[in-house]
Amino acid sequence: MAKYVIHKVSFFFTDDSLIILPEEEVRGSVVATFNNLDEAKAEKEKQDIISMKKLSGFDVKQFYYEEDNQQKVFEELKKFYLSDFNLEISEDEHFNFPDTISEEQAKKFMEILNVKFHYIMEYEDDEDPADFEDYDQIEF
Repeated sequence: MAKYVIHKVSFFFTDDSLIILPEEEVRGSVVATFNNLDEAKAEKEKQDIISMKKLSGFDVKQFYYEEDNQQKVFEELKKFYLSDFNLEISEDEHFNFPDTISEEQAKKFMEILNVKFHYIMEYEDDEDPADFEDYDQIEF
């Protein structure tokens, strides 16, 4: 019987931004294991929100600085910061994630930044989800 394992997404920090490492090549830490895919998906969503809420004080630009659509992402963030946090942000300055955010705001940040913090992999019974090479990686 297959099992569904939630792994953390692994990031690599360049001089300017965080880059998501491909899950096919670099597996992140194991978070939880399920026999049911729907249960795994529900827990993954919860874990993504928890990780997003822990980014208080991190520089937001690190999550989109090297993206092709950098200007579009900034414009969406600018509207979001003004509407939800009553804060004006500038493209010329660094700005951080707010100290506290709601679950809905966490989801909105992940949508705007097109970022996830966990993924689900399917394993057969004879496979060990924790049997992978450990890289020096960043996880949230």
